Amino acid sequence: MLAHRAHPPRRLAAGLASAAVLTAGLACAGTSHAAEPTGLPRTIGFQPGDLATTASDVYALGDIDTDGSYEEREARVEAIGSGASVRLGADTQAGAISATPDGGTLYVLGSRPAGDWSANTLWTVNAATMQVTDTVTVEGQPYALAAGAAGAYVAYTGMSGTAVSGGVLSTEVPGNLQANHLEVLPGAGGTEALILGATDYDESGGVPTLRTITAAGVSERIVLGPDDDHRGFITGLDVDEARGLTYAVTAHTGEDGTDFGLNIIGAGVDRYVPLGAGQLSSVDVSPDGETVYLSGHWVSAHDVDALESYTEENPAPGSTLPGGASIGVVEVAPSGRIYVAGQDQLEDGSTVNRIHAIETPGAPTSLTATADEEFPGSVTVTWAPPADVGGVDPESLTYPITVQDRAGGAPVVDVAYGSDYELQDLEVGHTYTVSLAARNGAFVSAAATTTVTVKAPVAAPSRIAVRGESEVGSKLTVANTGSWTSGTTLSYVWTNDRDQVVSRSSSLTLTKAHLGRRIYVQVTGTKAGFAPVTVYGSLGGKIVKGTLVSRMPSVTGAAKVGKKLSAKTGAWTPGTAFSYRWTVNGKVIKGATASTLKLKAAQAGKQIRVVVTGTKPGYRPTTKTSNPTAKVKR
Repeated sequence: MLAHRAHPPRRLAAGLASAAVLTAGLACAGTSHAAEPTGLPRTIGFQPGDLATTASDVYALGDIDTDGSYEEREARVEAIGSGASVRLGADTQAGAISATPDGGTLYVLGSRPAGDWSANTLWTVNAATMQVTDTVTVEGQPYALAAGAAGAYVAYTGMSGTAVSGGVLSTEVPGNLQANHLEVLPGAGGTEALILGATDYDESGGVPTLRTITAAGVSERIVLGPDDDHRGFITGLDVDEARGLTYAVTAHTGEDGTDFGLNIIGAGVDRYVPLGAGQLSSVDVSPDGETVYLSGHWVSAHDVDALESYTEENPAPGSTLPGGASIGVVEVAPSGRIYVAGQDQLEDGSTVNRIHAIETPGAPTSLTATADEEFPGSVTVTWAPPADVGGVDPESLTYPITVQDRAGGAPVVDVAYGSDYELQDLEVGHTYTVSLAARNGAFVSAAATTTVTVKAPVAAPSRIAVRGESEVGSKLTVANTGSWTSGTTLSYVWTNDRDQVVSRSSSLTLTKAHLGRRIYVQVTGTKAGFAPVTVYGSLGGKIVKGTLVSRMPSVTGAAKVGKKLSAKTGAWTPGTAFSYRWTVNGKVIKGATASTLKLKAAQAGKQIRVVVTGTKPGYRPTTKTSNPTAKVKR
């Protein structure tokens, strides 16, 4: 709740004489939370317009719709870790929030009702209790807020122009300009400097500028942007406290729309790095000063020592939020963790506001490196993605890979995608260490490592041939052209043209199941201390029906009326089924289809034959006819 003061709010005058009251008595020490917030992303009831971070929490500032129509609203600060919040009163509006370096005090810039008007206001909030401890009216139009060890600093436009208020650094800023960004740069001996980002106006339009404000006064302005046309404005500003540098993103009108660039300003440093088109709303520097994060549709991480190396073909690694959530305000905590105010779209089309955290992902798991059996000198690396992706969309993950020959030499460094990677042209007989990390755009995990030895392959035949016929019933075997290393163990895999394994024996007897298919064989030779080698062969043509093994049938029994004759088939292909027809002097005897025939008087004096037809699935039918019997006696 809002902690009302017993006396009226104090006023921050536009003139400099009373500017020092801003910091008098406002800075207060707070008790830090035990750790940074957990359980993110976390849903909040308003859309944050700004974030502030401390060593133990992140604070979201925004306006709450109190009547469901946005006609009545109230500014609110919420501590995401503890869930505590403070409302700043009816009809207040949020602008900006900043935290002191010790994390004990929050300053909020906004407005509150004052009769028929609204009063620009600076609230002081104790971060430990989430209670308002001071309320100050800012006379003039405030445009930027920053908190330092000495308290709060506000850049505003008053009756006499642009000014900055805040203790010994309170000063007017000469020129026709509008302040829009303010950062604190700590100095030696507890001193502080302010970096003021502004838009200066002249007859040609507005140009982005930087000025440094110290106790000695205001520096000359530094005009930002490309040399050929400085017109534009600043979209984001941050300082590298470790190196004393300022990073500013500026927007300029280009041939195909708005172009962005990164300005790096410091003692003896004035660089401009073109960033191309694409919306960039903020810049944040990692606490160690080694990485610059640029935010727009995603958060991209730029190595400060390689800023010019990023191109459209070689972009900086970037992070997107899960589910395609849009990215709003971004703030880097003292720990290096990145907090993002995102707006997530639900399945029903509605949206929710959430605070996300981007941090170091887990390492890849199940890392293996396996020598390729088919191509000596090649190794396939596989892994499983980490369960903890560090708060990003899993599709953001890439995998920096390093391969080091233990015999020496420069490592091979690359970036892998997915869950496998192919290494080629490795030295036979050498052992390699493979290191693989997971990168979620902003952060890189610890590396998983494994080793692989590229063994010499066993000697193998130059080719293999398949012996046998392309028909059912044929037995297929393998014939080598060349020889294997002595002591090599061979294994066989027979497949068809549907990549179905049909046998793992050294030979294959074709059956009806193989009809119409093509047959292939692969023979793998393995021996301890050597890399296995696989050679391949195939049988020409598709498999057709086979030919039955058959014999001429014979007729047994006395050729005499009243006696029975029997047909004997002889040795045929096992499993053959038989059908019979009997003939007399070459004419078919009607109804005589059994394997036996009882002779009748009408057949006396004539010769009898049997016609046997053999059938079996996968084979062509075969018909054989016996020799004639002696003439049938009466």
